Amino acid sequence: MQTGCRTFLGNRLEDLVDQLAHALARPLDDPFEPECVMVQSQGMARYLSLELARRLKICANMRFSFPVVFFYDLFRLLLPDTPEDYPFAKENMVWELMDILPGFVKGPEGRALAGYLRDGRGIKIYQLAEKIAYHFDQYLIFRPDMVVAWEQGKTMFPGNEHEGWQSCLWQQLVARLGATNHRASLTRRFLDRLAATRTLPQGFPRRLAVFGISSLPPMYLDILSGLGRHIPVSLYLLSPCQEYWADVVSLKEKARLAVKQGENVDLSHLETGNDLLASLGRLGRDFQDLLLTHGLLEQDMQVFVEPGNDTLLHEIQGDILGMTNPPQTGRGEFVPDDSVRIASCHSPMREIEVLHDHLLDRLEKRPELVPEDIVVMCPDIGTYAPYVQAVFGAHKGKSTFIPFHIADQSREQEHPAVKGFFQVLDLVTSRFEASAVLSLLDSVFFREKAGLAPDEVDIVRDWVRGVGINWGIDADFKQQLGLPGYGEHTWVNGLERMLLGVMMPRKMWSSATQERDQHADGNRGGAIVPFDLIEGGQAGILGRFVEFVRILFAHVTNLEHPRSARGWRTDLVDLIRDLMQAGETLAEGLLDLVTGIEDVFARAEASGFDGELDFPTVRCLLRDAFGDVASGGRFLSGGVSFCTLQPMRSIPFKIVCLVGLSDGAFPRQDRSVGFDLIRTAMRKGDRSLRMDDRYLFLEALISARDEIYFSYLGQDARDNTPLPPSVLLSEVMDYLDRYYPLDQGTLSQRLTVIHRLQGFHPSYFDPDSPCTSYVRDNLEGAVKLLQPRTSSPFIQGPLALKEEPVRELPLDVFLEFWNNPARFLVQRRLGIILHAGQDGLQDVEPLERLDFLVGYLLGEDLMHADPKGWEEAFARARGANKLPPGTLGRRQFDVLQEEVGAMRMRVEAITSGDGGLEPLTGTIACHHHDIAALLGDVFPRGQVLQRFAKAKGRDFLRAWIHHLVLQVLAPSKGVRTTWMVAKDGTWRFDPVDDALSRLEELVDLFDQGHNTCLPFFPESSHVFAVESKKDLSRGRAKARTAWLGSGYGGNKGERENPYFSLCFRDVDALDQRFEELAEQVFGPLVQAMTRQG
Repeated sequence: MQTGCRTFLGNRLEDLVDQLAHALARPLDDPFEPECVMVQSQGMARYLSLELARRLKICANMRFSFPVVFFYDLFRLLLPDTPEDYPFAKENMVWELMDILPGFVKGPEGRALAGYLRDGRGIKIYQLAEKIAYHFDQYLIFRPDMVVAWEQGKTMFPGNEHEGWQSCLWQQLVARLGATNHRASLTRRFLDRLAATRTLPQGFPRRLAVFGISSLPPMYLDILSGLGRHIPVSLYLLSPCQEYWADVVSLKEKARLAVKQGENVDLSHLETGNDLLASLGRLGRDFQDLLLTHGLLEQDMQVFVEPGNDTLLHEIQGDILGMTNPPQTGRGEFVPDDSVRIASCHSPMREIEVLHDHLLDRLEKRPELVPEDIVVMCPDIGTYAPYVQAVFGAHKGKSTFIPFHIADQSREQEHPAVKGFFQVLDLVTSRFEASAVLSLLDSVFFREKAGLAPDEVDIVRDWVRGVGINWGIDADFKQQLGLPGYGEHTWVNGLERMLLGVMMPRKMWSSATQERDQHADGNRGGAIVPFDLIEGGQAGILGRFVEFVRILFAHVTNLEHPRSARGWRTDLVDLIRDLMQAGETLAEGLLDLVTGIEDVFARAEASGFDGELDFPTVRCLLRDAFGDVASGGRFLSGGVSFCTLQPMRSIPFKIVCLVGLSDGAFPRQDRSVGFDLIRTAMRKGDRSLRMDDRYLFLEALISARDEIYFSYLGQDARDNTPLPPSVLLSEVMDYLDRYYPLDQGTLSQRLTVIHRLQGFHPSYFDPDSPCTSYVRDNLEGAVKLLQPRTSSPFIQGPLALKEEPVRELPLDVFLEFWNNPARFLVQRRLGIILHAGQDGLQDVEPLERLDFLVGYLLGEDLMHADPKGWEEAFARARGANKLPPGTLGRRQFDVLQEEVGAMRMRVEAITSGDGGLEPLTGTIACHHHDIAALLGDVFPRGQVLQRFAKAKGRDFLRAWIHHLVLQVLAPSKGVRTTWMVAKDGTWRFDPVDDALSRLEELVDLFDQGHNTCLPFFPESSHVFAVESKKDLSRGRAKARTAWLGSGYGGNKGERENPYFSLCFRDVDALDQRFEELAEQVFGPLVQAMTRQG
């Protein structure tokens, strides 16, 4: 075969594949020798495999290698003393530097680093070592001359402080790993040996193809030039331009030079060519210049193809190819097409929804398209992956489903096992919040190991909420945080209550335990009230959960202590074994997790690192290791390809979609550390994240065969404020506006669709709309929006009457109705029970004040209990985690006692300390019903009703009904007074002569309420009845405030009640009927009631 280097330049990757296939069609002399192809990504290797198989009918015995791996393999073949594993790999240097740095900073050379590492924290040592190792690795590739100078005791930048300490640190590192084993030395030795070699050793490739690489460091180009003297080396490189454009400058660069050199300097010789090429193509421009200086363009073959001018996209690509701009006057009348589309959205979720509809539209209008013809690239696929799964995955099984796959996710993002593992690690520095611990059981790996089914996890979550577990393992754990060592609201306290609840009911709670609690220090060792809501059949669930938590806490607390790398590997693998389990379908992810952990610490042991590592360092180290992209193998694995915008993604697709091109998101910013010496004096070929992204954007632009789609966050989701796109997309839009003038508006405005916040906007179903939605739910929502809004009560018209009305009416049932007529109707007649959403797990114990319901129930207990038993009630409340911990709980309970004592004094002032009379019982005939009543708390001065809360409308109504019943059943007029005592006052109801007729009115309304929704709301109706007697307008305003809520301090209105909300949705409930009922029910009540204080 003819030796030498030959370069194929083309603007279409498929044409370069044709050239490669043509070369590979001529087989090597040895049929068993693999063909060597150098690529920069696994995605490119997969693409080549598929395309070569399509052209050659087979693709086998191919060796696709990355440049770093390929060249090191060559070093080992030609230099026998080269180590099998590269000693200066970044991961190895990190461990070596972690061993060197603590001593290095104590010497004069490391004075610049001493301040940063002053506190001696292990994580700082690791982070600094990782940064230094990264830059040393970059120096070996892009500044080999500087590294060699350091080894000779020289410097490249005299007086530079950072070079001084880096050169000294490098010399210490080289002393450990060997001066001849790093890439700079190996390259020099390799090229010297290669120049002197006539016969290549066994295993050396017989020919080499370099395919689709956008840029290579000068060091690698030197090697390729050297190889070309012995074997055929073919470079198949994508170039957006067919002209020589290494000396093209952008308009911005030209302006910068004008400012730098002065106004009198003539810069007309500087060529800008095509604006987009000059602005976006600096990386490719510098690479072309390097190819020329290394002699790799002397035998070049151009396979450029004119894209044509049939669409706007092809015109743009053609102008880039020819290095020209369109004429300033345009190319005649612009005919709109679908080749370039821009979508402006409110959120990432909305971007993906709009994208899904757009792709459905293209697949419908272009039947020849298949999902594999489409690629979607994002600056960060990890951000968009959940939205892609939610939107595209939701259509599975429907006609609107588009097959898809997501590539380039990190191992933590892609493998649930890895994510769950880091959840456990995060517990080490947490307070063991209830939500954090129970969230582990949402993962199948932990749930299977615990032996719990999903519905059993819901049961456990209710238990944890019920016993009041908030955070902390136990009292000792809180003390270690510098907090009082109270055991309330901790895991141990809560689990003990659960276990006691299974073994003994609350009524067996020991008085001896109560006494011990009263004399205990704080609540350490105090009383524990059994949690008696665990049924006997659920004991197995509790046992499995308690065992899982015990093992979890043991492992997590064990991770707090430093240990060797070997110790970490053993303990972390044991943690996974004891806490995680997976079936066959998920076992691979668990195996990858264990393998990844073992690999990390195996490198430490291989490097000879024998120091101890603390937990923060280990967690950071593992996050870095598992933060890498899992595999590029999923790229091109069927359906629409979702991937990250990254170099070497110039693979052609019929439709290229770039999503997430928002301001600041792309291109990425270079955040180099201050000691980066490459930035001190930049050279051609140096890597720049920003320049890489700009060239990647250009490659994506020329790789779209038919259409390109841009999407960005263009409106603020809160107030619809316009937001700018990425500077790269802005440059494209400016280019279109500059060279494609329109009579009205601009071309970028015509191509941009500003989407609505919601997908169910009616415009998406307008035939004249530029975009369409294919989601049926959105269609139904749009139809609803277009329909006139009419009042549609939940129950339209009276319900059918019961065949046989029930004669006997217990007083409790009658009171239940008037407490909430809508709830009574929905539950009793319709059989519908609305469950209010439960509060989530609380991660903070009650410190500020008692929960309202807890305070109310405790107060009610104390109101009816002997004061001698109040301390027992306190011990019971504390043991049941109803009170804040420590003295704060004691103080709040004392406040509660004072309030109860004050209320009891008011009650005793009425009863005069006399004992109560015999309860009044009887049946009252009211039309179709007989009210069966039992009145207790009757004293010589009348009936006394008490409630440990502020009086509300329903309390007054309950007292009024009791009062009316008392009028009928009372044996004497002296007993016919009713007293209502609440926290905020005392009220007296005087005797009523027409009590029976009033009761009959209420019973009639009770019958009506069985068949229709009565617009009666105890609080709002009471406010209206009271205030309207003073002023009707004021009464209506006050009632509406009570109904809607004031909006201050979280004060919700009465309409928030789920039953009122259901029955009176979409209607104005406070109508004339509401006012009539309020007056009918509360009017007599207000007249008969007098406030006493």
